[in-house]
Amino acid sequence: MAPNNSKPAGLLKAYLITYNLLSALGWSHILARTLRHLLQRPTSPISPTLRTQASTTYDTVGKEVMYVQTAAILEMIHALLAWVKSPLLVTGSQVITRLLFVWGIIGRFRNAQICPSYAHMILIWSMAELTRYPFYALSLLSFKPKLLTYLRYTLFYVLMPCGGVFEYLVISSTLPSWKEFVEGRWKFGDFWRLSLILIGFPGVIMLYRQRIVESRKVLGSMHSSPQK
Repeated sequence: MAPNNSKPAGLLKAYLITYNLLSALGWSHILARTLRHLLQRPTSPISPTLRTQASTTYDTVGKEVMYVQTAAILEMIHALLAWVKSPLLVTGSQVITRLLFVWGIIGRFRNAQICPSYAHMILIWSMAELTRYPFYALSLLSFKPKLLTYLRYTLFYVLMPCGGVFEYLVISSTLPSWKEFVEGRWKFGDFWRLSLILIGFPGVIMLYRQRIVESRKVLGSMHSSPQK
């Protein structure tokens, strides 16, 4: 949630800082629990493999991801009230899409919950949010560490395409077989989930290009600014 160009003051500023810090804390907790779950040391030859651990990640952090992600509804309110500079349409579409994904797909389909790609997706989401929220919080304090700024505007080069692939794999795990499609046994919900992949792919590409332009602008100004 990007702070507004005109810096908020008083209680509003304190609230926005608190929101971003708590969001960062929530994703830190999710990242730590996910890594701990995936990296559990085997205690016997029949201990779960990494793939098995990945397929049970939802049972460890799934509900927490839902709750932390649901809190992002507040970001739509922030944009609506012009407390932040983020456009309401962009913020709303991103938040609603993510909520439909975690509640409407992952929360309903066991195949999505046990898909190994779910674990990879959560790792990527966590890393992305752990550069975004601290960056916004520190920006409200007029403090932008160069390392954090650099990570904020470079990690997405890898995180966005990888995250998109894993999201599509999770959605794909809920689709019936191609044979059922040919036989006309797909239901409306199946076509709706397929449409998320078909429509979402060009959307990710467009957003990716926008982020590249923004990254070049920010990093270019950072490198050209006089050293203090």
